[in-house]
Amino acid sequence: MKHALSSIIAHQRGSYHKVDDQIEELNVHVDCENLMIRTNKRIKIDRIDAESLKNINFHEVVYELDLEHEKNHQPTVDNILKKLHLDPRIATSKQRKIY
Repeated sequence: MKHALSSIIAHQRGSYHKVDDQIEELNVHVDCENLMIRTNKRIKIDRIDAESLKNINFHEVVYELDLEHEKNHQPTVDNILKKLHLDPRIATSKQRKIY
């Protein structure tokens, strides 16, 4: 549901990415039927992805666990680079959290 809402908000604001710290005030129209359709499609996609990846050794990154909060960015980057046998780097982003 969060993913579907995020897509609706991004579409209405004209961008998925925020690169400044200005406060935004948006009036978002949500069509509940469309929200449920989007959510159900996302669930189907997640199931297909899980099936496709079941025999592949991969490193999963989950937005809500690994990227939503800035404090998790560096450990996430560290884990990915370690898995890929790459040198450590500092995690940086021009993106800003939308609250």
